[in-house]
Amino acid sequence: MLILLRCTPQVHGASRLAFDYVKQTVETEINSVTDNPLIFFLEKNGVCISGGNFHGQPIAIAMDTLGILVSEIANISERRIEKNGKSCFVTWITCIFSKKTVE
Repeated sequence: MLILLRCTPQVHGASRLAFDYVKQTVETEINSVTDNPLIFFLEKNGVCISGGNFHGQPIAIAMDTLGILVSEIANISERRIEKNGKSCFVTWITCIFSKKTVE
């Protein structure tokens, strides 16, 4: 557990970089053209381009990355809570089962 808590800055830093990737990808995809086909009018004749712009793969990969980074941060947070709250919990449980008062 001590090793896990010592690595908190590295985990948070890597998660922050992953979040920046997710944010950039989502912003790019939200602001991109998704209509299919695209029609461009150049001079007198129009050009119809069908490029598969409707595919959700960039968002899917970004959301998978988001799930991983949230679970990593949650894991570190859970360990920190367990380490800091264990002594209080043990005292409370001991008090209940031994019927003594906590000082």
